[in-house]
Amino acid sequence: MNQYDEKYLEKEFYWGVKPSPICYKVLEMNASSKTQTLLDIGCGEGRNAVFFARNGYKVSAFDLSMNGVQKTKAYAQSIGVEIDVCESDILNYKFDKEYDVLFSTGVLQ
Repeated sequence: MNQYDEKYLEKEFYWGVKPSPICYKVLEMNASSKTQTLLDIGCGEGRNAVFFARNGYKVSAFDLSMNGVQKTKAYAQSIGVEIDVCESDILNYKFDKEYDVLFSTGVLQ
């Protein structure tokens, strides 16, 4: 069990649902007419992954907490967006395709 498993079991979102401010910068820097692919590394409960999916990105995501993964799936479904999300840690994630954007907040500090 990792440090966030219990926190992500709560009904409320530990990190909230408002996207990180850097998400808006990513949108500004990657303005394009083509669909962008994005990998959210350490997606937590999905607030940033859902934000990008709502803004037209094809999003993949992973987190080391299965509770976070389940919450991300439920959140995406409730908003009506699709996110390919799985449980993994950063050391064992298998990159099986290329992404236009690799995104992470609070993981690589």
